[in-house]
Amino acid sequence: MARPLSAEDLLAGASLTYRVAIPAELMPSGAEQDDKAGIAGEVTLRPLTLRDVQRVSQAAKDTWPLSSALMVQQALVSPKLTVEQVGAMPAGLVRFLLAKVNAI
Repeated sequence: MARPLSAEDLLAGASLTYRVAIPAELMPSGAEQDDKAGIAGEVTLRPLTLRDVQRVSQAAKDTWPLSSALMVQQALVSPKLTVEQVGAMPAGLVRFLLAKVNAI
């Protein structure tokens, strides 16, 4: 049987970061990649807190594409990007990153 989690255990997860490998096929052609693994590089994401999600929801006001861009922008630790920069990224890359943000 698993041990009960404390409040400290649950709150500690908000400070973690995760390195995510970006598949080369999601990057614009000509981007450098590790040919053996098919990885273009990596980014660092942090989990969104409920406060972050509420802020995104208020800012986006039911505009799904803006919600997605804001969620990715808020979760990106490295590299830091503006919402405009995230909005200029290829949709497939944003969708990939958003899935990772939702998973963590």
